[in-house]
Amino acid sequence: MDGFGSSALVAAVGRALGGDGGVVPLPDVGGAVLSYEVKRRYLADVVARYGLPPLLRVGRVLPEMRGDPAVSVLLAADGPADLFERWGRLERFTGSRNRVVLGGVREREVCAAHVGPPGAPPGPAADALVLGVLTASRSPAPASAWSTRYCRWSTPT
Repeated sequence: MDGFGSSALVAAVGRALGGDGGVVPLPDVGGAVLSYEVKRRYLADVVARYGLPPLLRVGRVLPEMRGDPAVSVLLAADGPADLFERWGRLERFTGSRNRVVLGGVREREVCAAHVGPPGAPPGPAADALVLGVLTASRSPAPASAWSTRYCRWSTPT
C-alpha cells in the first residue's frame, strides 16, 4: 500500500503507552514521515497487546511533545474548525494515505469522517488514533467545551 504516516503520531503512541506502563518497540524512523505499512504494523502490534483504548488516549501526551513542529501546529489551534484545518494541512504535508473529511462544525459539535482510498478504508486502529488525537487536541483551545460526533460516510462529500 502506498502512502505515509506521521512519525510524530507514532512517537506519541509510544509515549502514551510508556506512560500507561506498556511497551511496544517503536519502528526506526528518520524523519517527519514513515511508510504507511510501517505505521499500520506498529498500530496492529499495539492493538494486539493492549486493544484500542490506548490509541484513544494518545492526544493527552501531545502537550509533552510541543517541541515537535507537527504537534505544535495542532496545539496552536484556536478552536475546532482551526484544528481540523491544521490537521488537513498535516495530512497533505505527510502525503497521508487516509484523511479526515469534515462534515460540519457547529457551535458545540463537529462531525467528521476518517476515510481512505476507494475500497481501502482506514482500520479501527487508525480510526482510534486519529479520533484520540483530534478530540484530545481540542482541550487547549478556548472552545474546550465542544463535543465530537464521529461519523463515517460511505462517500466523502
